[in-house]
Amino acid sequence: MEGNDTKRLAIEAQCYIFQVNGVKWSVPIMSEYTSQKSLSLVALLLLTSLAGLVTLPTASAVNETTVGTITGTETWTGTMNLQGDVTVAEGSKLIVNAGTTINIPYGSFIDIEGAICIGSTSCGASAGSASNQARFIWSVPSSSDYEKTGRCYVNGSNTYTNSDAGCGSGLIIRKTIDQSSTATGINYAHFENAYGYPIYVATLQQVQYGVLVFDGSSTTATGLSFEAINTSNVLAIDFAAPTITDSTFTLGVDGNGYDAAALRAYGAGAGILATVNVRNSAFTGDTEPDCSSQGGGRVVIFMEESYINIDNINVNENSQGVFLKGTSGWLTNSTINVKCNAIDTNSHKETGNIKHTLHIEDNIITTAEGAGITAYDGAIVEARNNVISGASESSGFGIRSSTVHIHNNVIGPIGGWNGLWIYGTSDVVAENNTIQDTAKEAVLIGEYHFNDQGWNVPTPTAARLYLANNQISNNTGTCSSQMYGGDFACPAVHVFM
Repeated sequence: MEGNDTKRLAIEAQCYIFQVNGVKWSVPIMSEYTSQKSLSLVALLLLTSLAGLVTLPTASAVNETTVGTITGTETWTGTMNLQGDVTVAEGSKLIVNAGTTINIPYGSFIDIEGAICIGSTSCGASAGSASNQARFIWSVPSSSDYEKTGRCYVNGSNTYTNSDAGCGSGLIIRKTIDQSSTATGINYAHFENAYGYPIYVATLQQVQYGVLVFDGSSTTATGLSFEAINTSNVLAIDFAAPTITDSTFTLGVDGNGYDAAALRAYGAGAGILATVNVRNSAFTGDTEPDCSSQGGGRVVIFMEESYINIDNINVNENSQGVFLKGTSGWLTNSTINVKCNAIDTNSHKETGNIKHTLHIEDNIITTAEGAGITAYDGAIVEARNNVISGASESSGFGIRSSTVHIHNNVIGPIGGWNGLWIYGTSDVVAENNTIQDTAKEAVLIGEYHFNDQGWNVPTPTAARLYLANNQISNNTGTCSSQMYGGDFACPAVHVFM
């Protein structure tokens, strides 16, 4: 009944109504048939408008592109067998579900210009975990395959000179990606048997190699793991500022001289508010190389001209530790236990006229032979609340021509030489430290061995040290130099300029 009443009211509304001598007259503007037809058209228009408010699911391909370019949205799940290089075009998206195994031919790569979502529910994949990773597995060239020239060699080029058949394998994240968390995220991805992708580094004027390459991009990666990687696990360049957490890294294992630090950065980070962030992660490598310059060991982390924030990492089972060159930011709350030098720093990072400081704070640093912290050739370092010990053939701190503030550290036992060894045109402030059980002088500024046979040290130069409120104890060793006629009891503080 309600439907008929509505229909009647609608028809009456389409009549011209007037009144003469108290009598109402209605003149139909449309016939009843025309009115019904008009109502049908109105209803259709309303339904069409409402349909426009409903978001229809976007069509998504599944395990479709084994080689070539993805130009829409594609999901990889289960087992995906690639046949060559795959590029995700700008504006497109690749989703890799947790637990997926991607088998990739040696020397092939996946290049992300659009968006990639691995094991993250925020951007559309199923949730990954440490026990349910997406696995990127490259094949290993056979002995006969190794006789072939790989893609990283270009005849006549001074840049592309690597002929390894496996060279070129990796996952590259370009600066053109959609960096929003609803589009891109990498959770629990495993990389195995990859050689590394060659990418040109302008500041070096040469290519460097990495398996997961952040080429100017900034995204978040959690739960990464790497196995049998020839070169670097992760390489960040050109202002890339990724955040990497809860991951495990291993030193490159290439046997032809291309092995490299597990994590490298060149010109990465866009400032102190946009740093390369590495947190809650572990680094291991090779303990066999010795500590000499010809020993062949590699640091597990190498950063050059970059802004960093490294927190709560664990470095062990490797000869060398961390090398930060022209780099500023923070290295904090970490445990570094290596054979040779633990943290080497050289020069500093500048923005215009601003010289940035590298903060090394709240770390436990243990070395078998090398120095705990070195600051060389223009480094600007502030070291606070660190515990440094070991150094059977070196010192707690080695400082050459640098500016260093040392506060509230515990230095010692030191089995080799000094707590603080300062030389060159250095400017050092040391306050409120405990320096204990050093084999030689607790603090040495200047170098009196410059005329002694077997020593390769510079002649003394002007330097400055402010030493206040430190506790120095148990430096009972015997020092020796022809400058002093032979052996003498090592003083707690020795100044020679």
